Amino acid sequence: MTVTVVFIKEQYFIDNASFVEMLDPHELIKQPTRSYLFINIKYYGNDFYIPFRKSIDLRIGNIGYSLPSSTRPNAGLDFRKALIVNDNSYIQLLPTINIESDEKVIK
Repeated sequence: MTVTVVFIKEQYFIDNASFVEMLDPHELIKQPTRSYLFINIKYYGNDFYIPFRKSIDLRIGNIGYSLPSSTRPNAGLDFRKALIVNDNSYIQLLPTINIESDEKVIK
């Protein structure tokens, strides 16, 4: 399985401004700076990007996956806010990964 951390470019959020089931809808300044995890799995030809969150409450059922670190004990992936992005021109690969080493390990 290939796992990549990316940013989704601002143009994606402009072109899909009608989407409300995403993190920070209509906040163009914040959205392109959020890290997303791309797990290279195709489902009906779609690519899924799952946002990292600094704090996620996993007591509400299977809404995400915990990826705690020493500085962010409640961090994790939020499956509810996954985005489908099939046009790679919207994707910006990160030159360096801004997550702690213990968060990179998915168990």
